[in-house]
Amino acid sequence: MNARTAGGCRAALDRGRAAAAAAILLACACGTMPSAMTVRAQPQEYSPAMSSTVGIALEPVFVPPEGKTVEFHWHANFGFFVNWRAPSSKVQTLGADAVSGAATIYWTYDPRFAVKRKPDVTITVEARDRATDQVLARRDIRLDWDHDTARIQDN
Repeated sequence: MNARTAGGCRAALDRGRAAAAAAILLACACGTMPSAMTVRAQPQEYSPAMSSTVGIALEPVFVPPEGKTVEFHWHANFGFFVNWRAPSSKVQTLGADAVSGAATIYWTYDPRFAVKRKPDVTITVEARDRATDQVLARRDIRLDWDHDTARIQDN
């Protein structure tokens, strides 16, 4: 390959990268590409025997597109979600499917099932536009087990 051919290939590659970047920016501007979402999870391990918390605290981190009001839809294939808020610190059971605002929600499980083999857990959260129910972002959180202690596997 001579210098002229190599230069032409680099120029074509640069044009291709620029076109790809422009397509991504256009998709983001038009709202066709889902936004990124993360979930803060604390503690990284949990058992109902722990007295310091009612479960794994899950806090969605998501910046909605301009003009969108978002609510978070949660689903767990094992266990359930609860609210636990001051000042009353009362626990409100929400179930395996729950809807929340941007506030922290907790995942837990019933210790009566501790003697049984528990499945790996997948918690799914979707950020949805409240007006249209359109999914703007989605995140899966996976838990595995060490005996009766659930651990964040990946987030």
